[in-house]
Amino acid sequence: MTRFILNLMMLILCLAVKNLKKHGKGPCHVFYDDRELKEECGVFGIWGHEQAARLTYYGLHSLQHRGQEGAGIAATDGKRVYDHKGLGLVNDVFDHEQLEKLHGYAAIGHVRYSTQGGNILANVQPLVFRSRKKTLYRSLITATLSMLTN
Repeated sequence: MTRFILNLMMLILCLAVKNLKKHGKGPCHVFYDDRELKEECGVFGIWGHEQAARLTYYGLHSLQHRGQEGAGIAATDGKRVYDHKGLGLVNDVFDHEQLEKLHGYAAIGHVRYSTQGGNILANVQPLVFRSRKKTLYRSLITATLSMLTN
């Protein structure tokens, strides 16, 4: 499973670099572009901490300037995925009770600034994909600062 996740992350990174090169930008622009300020979304993640969702909440709060339209957090304990998202500022979307329901040692969060798509709940990330085959449950969580096109 770990090898699959690493391969998936490499594929996503390669696609992002390929897309940047297609538009005349080098891979260094993934991290920093000194020509203009771009405040488009924010992603924060934690791995290996019992309060991962709470730390992710604080991380998103510090990234709030990157997006004010919506926020979401998905956490996992290795068996299940727990997620919550909503429209508005981070402290409007989450309260103490909601953070307590996000169990796990790993979490990823996202604050949204829409560059495409409407300001609707369906566009707020992280996106959680769940699948069940017989009694085997699998989930994939993704959050991006870019567009995923089909």
